[in-house]
Amino acid sequence: MNPNTLLSLAAVLGVATLANAQIPAPTLPFQRTFDLLVFDSTSVGSPPTISDNIYRLSDFNQDGDYYDPGETLLYYDDLANGDRLNTVSGMACSETGTAYACDSSSDVVLSLRDMNYDGDANDPGESIVFFDSATNASGIQMLSAQGIVVDKQGRVFVLAANSGTPSIGDVIIKLEDLDGDGTANNQPGEASYYFQVPSSVSPINYSNPTGAFAIGPDGALYYGDIGSTVTKGVYRVFDADNNGTIDPTEFSLWWVPPYTSAAWYGMAFDPIGYVYVANHGGGAAPAKSIYRAFDANFSGAIDPGLPEEEQVFNYPTGSVTWWGMLRQDDGSFLLLDGILDGIYRLKDLNFDNNFNGPGEFTTVFDDTSVGLTLDLRAMTILRAPLIEMSPPVIQIGGTTNFVVRTTKPFDITVTGASLSLIAPFSLPPYGYLEIDPSSLIIFGTGLSDAQGVFSSPLTFNNDPSLIGTYGCTSLSGDFYRLFLSNGAPLTVTP
Repeated sequence: MNPNTLLSLAAVLGVATLANAQIPAPTLPFQRTFDLLVFDSTSVGSPPTISDNIYRLSDFNQDGDYYDPGETLLYYDDLANGDRLNTVSGMACSETGTAYACDSSSDVVLSLRDMNYDGDANDPGESIVFFDSATNASGIQMLSAQGIVVDKQGRVFVLAANSGTPSIGDVIIKLEDLDGDGTANNQPGEASYYFQVPSSVSPINYSNPTGAFAIGPDGALYYGDIGSTVTKGVYRVFDADNNGTIDPTEFSLWWVPPYTSAAWYGMAFDPIGYVYVANHGGGAAPAKSIYRAFDANFSGAIDPGLPEEEQVFNYPTGSVTWWGMLRQDDGSFLLLDGILDGIYRLKDLNFDNNFNGPGEFTTVFDDTSVGLTLDLRAMTILRAPLIEMSPPVIQIGGTTNFVVRTTKPFDITVTGASLSLIAPFSLPPYGYLEIDPSSLIIFGTGLSDAQGVFSSPLTFNNDPSLIGTYGCTSLSGDFYRLFLSNGAPLTVTP
C-alpha cells in the first residue's frame, strides 16, 4: 500500500479551514473496524500433520463480516516457522500491538508482530518464543496453559492448569521482558508464579481453571474454574498491596453463575464492569448460553438472581462449542465456535439487554464459506488507533496535543480536526469516520515512537472566531492496513 494513501484522506473528503466553530460535539461512542487473529489446528495429509496456523481476518469493505475476497490472510504458518505450536489455548494482544499465543501442549508462549508491514508475521524475527516452560531461566513450569491476557503495562499473565504435578498446582504465571530482548525467557525473574490456586497441588482436578480469563476494568484478574472440589464459578485475584504476588486475602470467589454444570471458556468485560461468560456448549439450551453479571451493590461478589445476574442469550438449536468471547467497541460481542468453526456476533439492537431479538445473532465468518478447512480454537483482536486530546479543553491562544496510541510502534500517523463530531459513518477500508468531512484540516504527520505513541502539538491563535468545539481524529497504520481512530472532542474557550 502506498504511504501517500495516508495523506489522500484529506483530498478524498475535502479540506477546509477551522473558523467560526460553534457546533458542539455530541458524546457518541466510537466504532472501529478491527482485524482478528484466529488460531487453527487442522490435521492435513496422510499421515496427518497438524497445521497450527494463525489467520488474520480483515473486514476491508466494512460490511460486517470476513467473507469477501482478500479478507482472510495466513498470518503465521507454524510448520514453515519450525513447528513450535501444537494446541493454542489462548491469544491476546498488547497495548503496543504484539500478539501472544499460549500453547497447552508445547508449553510455550509465542509473540507475533508484523515488522515489515506486509500483513503477516511469517518473516524472520516476527515470531519469537516469548516463554518456554522447558528452558526459561526462572525455572517456572507452565504445563497446561488455558488462557492468556496482557495488561496496560505490557505484563503477560498465563492461566495454567498445572494440578497434575505434585508441587505446583494450578497457577497464574506473570511474564515480563525485563532486559528488552523481546522475551521473558532468558533472565531470572522475568517469569514468576503470580498466584497459586489454594489446595490445588493435590488431589488432581481439585480445581480446573478454564479458558475464561480476563482483566476487569478494576485491573483485577478474573478466571473460571470448573474443578471437581472447588465451587464452580468465576474467581477474582487482585494485587491490592502491589507486592507482585497474590496473597490469601487477595483471592475470592466472585460469582457462581446460575448454570453450575458449566464449563466456562469465554469471558469478556464491558467498560462499565459487566462481565459476560459463555458456557462451553453441548446438551440442553442452558449448556449453550451466555450470562452476564454486575456487582451493583459493590459487595465484592455477585448476588444470585436479578438485578446482578441474568441470562442474555441462548443458542437456539444444534451443537456449538464456545472457545472464546471478545467485546468490540460498538458494544457487540464475538463468539468463537469450534463445532462449525465459525465466528458469530451478538449485538443488542433493540436495547432490551439481551441478544435474543431478531438479527441480534449473526454469523460473520465460517471456514467453508472462504474455501478453507479450519479447526478454530482461540482468537484475539488486533489494535486499532486511539486518539485523545491533551488537554481536551484550552483557552484561545493555548496549546493542546493530538496523542495517538497507534496500532503498533513506528506506524505512520496523520492527525486532523474539523468543526464537529458527527455520527460515525463507514469509510472503507479505514474504519468509521466521526468528524465532519466538510471542514477537515490535517495538522500533524509522522511516525509513532517505540511505544506506539504519536504526539503532535496544536496552538490556537488568540482569535475569538476560533472559540468552539472541534472533532479530532487520526489515520494510522502500515502499508498493509490503515485504521481511522475514534473521534475525540477539543473545546476552545474564551
